[in-house]
This record gives sequence, C-alpha cells and structure tokens, in this order.
Amino acid sequence: MRIAVFTGHFHPHVGGVERYTRAIFSRLVKRGHAVALVTSATGGGEPRETVDGIEVARLPVLPLFSARFPVLLPGLRLARGVAWLRDFQPDVVVTNTRFFSASWLGGWFAGAQALPHLHVEHGSGHVKLGGPLADRLSAAVDHGPGRWVIRRATHCVGVSGAVVEFLAHLGRPGAGLLTNGVDLPGPGGDRAAVRAQLRVGAGEPLALYAGRVTADKGMLVLLDALARLPALHLAVAGDGQALGELRRRAGRLPRLHLLGQVAPSEVLRLLTAADLFVHPSCCAEGLPSSILEAAAAGVAIVATPQGGTVEVVRSPDHGLLVPPGDAAALADAMARLVNHPALRARLGDAARRLVAERFTWDRIAEEAEGELLALVEAARAGRGAPRPP
Repeated sequence: MRIAVFTGHFHPHVGGVERYTRAIFSRLVKRGHAVALVTSATGGGEPRETVDGIEVARLPVLPLFSARFPVLLPGLRLARGVAWLRDFQPDVVVTNTRFFSASWLGGWFAGAQALPHLHVEHGSGHVKLGGPLADRLSAAVDHGPGRWVIRRATHCVGVSGAVVEFLAHLGRPGAGLLTNGVDLPGPGGDRAAVRAQLRVGAGEPLALYAGRVTADKGMLVLLDALARLPALHLAVAGDGQALGELRRRAGRLPRLHLLGQVAPSEVLRLLTAADLFVHPSCCAEGLPSSILEAAAAGVAIVATPQGGTVEVVRSPDHGLLVPPGDAAALADAMARLVNHPALRARLGDAARRLVAERFTWDRIAEEAEGELLALVEAARAGRGAPRPP
C-alpha cells in the first residue's frame, strides 16, 4: 500500500499521538508499505525529511493555545504539500484526531481524490482549555469540522473503548478499536544511577509523573497530595502551562524534582528508578501512553479512571484508581503503595503481563495493516462503504 497520513504533530514534537503515529507507520514501512505524512511545523524538524522510513512534510501553522491547536496556514507551502501528496499517489488516507486542521485537510484530500479514508480518534471527550468560553469553542470545533471529518471517513477507529463511545456521541456509531501500544523494555536498568542523579536515596520512595504539565492533567491536585506525604519524592517529566506554578511551589516541596521535557528514552530510564507511577488526570483521556509505559516496566500505578486508563488498570489487581480532583484520596493511594512493597510488586507484575499480551506495538501495527488493507481492497473492488453526508 501507499499510505498518506495527516496528523497535527509529529516527531520531534513529543506526545501520545506522535508516538502512536511513529510506532505504527514505521513498522508498516518495514513491512513493505510506503508512507507519506503531512503535519505541522511545530516542535522542530526540517520542512522535508525522512523519519524511520516515513516521508514527512511539515507545513507552517498558527499555533493556537500553546500549539495544542495548530492551524495550517494557506500559502505556497500548503499548495506544494498537497501537490506532493497527489504525486505520491496514495491508496488510502489516514487522519489523526478530529480537532487538528491537518485532519480536516486529510478529509478534504480523501474526498477530492476519491480515496478510502481511515480516521483514528485519540480523545474520549471535548478538550478542556481552562475557561468557559474556550471550552465552548473546543466543543464547537468538535461538533463542526471535527464531526465533518469523522462522519465522512470511510471507517473510524478509537484508541480505547471510551474513545469509541465518544465517536458515537459525535455521530459515528459502530467505530472499531485500534488501541495505543507500547514497546516492552529490555532487562535491567539504571535504577541506582538515576536515583543518584535525582539525589534520591536507595531506600527513599520515588513516584514519577510523565506527560503534559497542565491543570487538566491533575498536576495541582498532585502537588496538594504530595504535600501530605513528606517522605515521598516526586519526579515530574514534562512541560506545559502549569510548570510555572510547580516551580513556584517547589521551594515548599523539597522532594519535588522538575525535569522539564525529556526524551522518551529518558522516561524509560526514570521508570526503572521509580517505586510507583502516578497519573492524576482530570481530562478526557484516550489511552495514555505513559500508563502503558509504566505498566510495561512493571511499575505500580495510581491513576484516575479517565478514558482508556481503565483498560489497563482494569481491576484492583492491576493498579489503584482514585476520583479525579481528590488530593486526599490520591495521597492515600500513593501512601498505600509506599508502605506495602509486596503490593507494589504484585500490581506491577499483573499490569506488565496484561500489556505484554494485549498492547505491544507489533500487534497494534499488524491490526492497523489489516484495517488499511481491507479498506484498499474494498475500494479496488468497488464496494467501499459510502461516506455519510
């Protein structure tokens, strides 16, 4: 197959959708398919380059809301990007996430070229931007151009069951499932070296958070919980709008380690040193990559039951769930894991076995290949599903 992919962000921009896209389509390249990808010029990278065999074109954007909504700018580079894709002669189009303008471009391109179109949705609810007006705008985008992309796609899939339900809310019932995934880490690790780097003693408990540092990810709630646990160290790997507030509070929380944005490989190193992983999200999640990475590393998880998180922390045997926004419950759950090493080990082992069985990238890429081949074969046979109006 020749596959055209439209996505809002891509490597070296860091995020769950970026990892998902790179992991799946780099594997499809290795399986003999050709992939051309159009994305926004956020986070660095050349206007044209090859990443893991994927041919990438980055287009200029207006980076609204700290680049969470990169809006493609009209102009010569956009026109050349569309022409480049036409010359690529794709067999199928893939779009990622309904609110990216790159996905709107992809929906238009698929229709203009009469190509089968797979839409992959990553969110299980409307994005919360921190204010009533902005939140209403976010929902309006979902029910406007976002709904247009979802309804005109030949087929839709969600990265978790919660996302599939959200697709039905946006007018696309019966979507399939193509989950997020993870690479299983190799044996060993740098536990002692990482702890020495953080100045955390061998016997001191260490929790890790990795992801966007924003209020809707529960970061301020996490700080309130940490203040109740004076013996616990917390390493925060990530960047975002709440990082300034965390820095202001760091003077009162000497065991808070703010690492800023780190590479995915560094997150894996941090997991080898952590006693528990905490994900206090208050927002609509798809299936968080960081949850899968923690589970794959065998680290006990404390999280909120947002979106696809419950598909990994599916029972008290796989991790501890607390209500979003409840600092006291979050502190109690973290204290429970700190005080019971055997429980930590049991939960980590169960989560790792689940991930190894159901959520490896090789398995997900094989499923993606099957979805795309079915769409291409149906289109070639003239029996592709008609797009809804």
